[in-house]
Amino acid sequence: ASFAFSQAVVPAGVAAAAQPDLLIRFSPADAASTDAPRRRPLNLSLVIDRSGSMAGAPLRYALRAAKDLIERLGENDTVSVVTYDDNVQTVLAPQTVRNESDRAAVRGKLDAVRVGGTTNLAGGWLKG
Repeated sequence: ASFAFSQAVVPAGVAAAAQPDLLIRFSPADAASTDAPRRRPLNLSLVIDRSGSMAGAPLRYALRAAKDLIERLGENDTVSVVTYDDNVQTVLAPQTVRNESDRAAVRGKLDAVRVGGTTNLAGGWLKG
């Protein structure tokens, strides 16, 4: 972590409105470092609403977020994808995403998701 003040010198008795800001930056440990702590493998199920109310930008953004998450998975992480509208569908059964080929396959499954009918939220939760 690093930090910086908005002012180099803060005079004594500074009024509350004139107090300096403190910016703290956090960054991940160097991945190549052998002493960097390793996290446990994840087992995620992405449950995506594809009902009619998600038509257009909402579904597009949900799928974009899902793809972004896929890119961030580690080689020991497991992911599955469930979509729901009035029907619940397992788009991707649980699988480990170990390499770019696996990521591309998951992205392909996400690209095939289309908007559907009404919302069966409970069914999506239960299946996911």
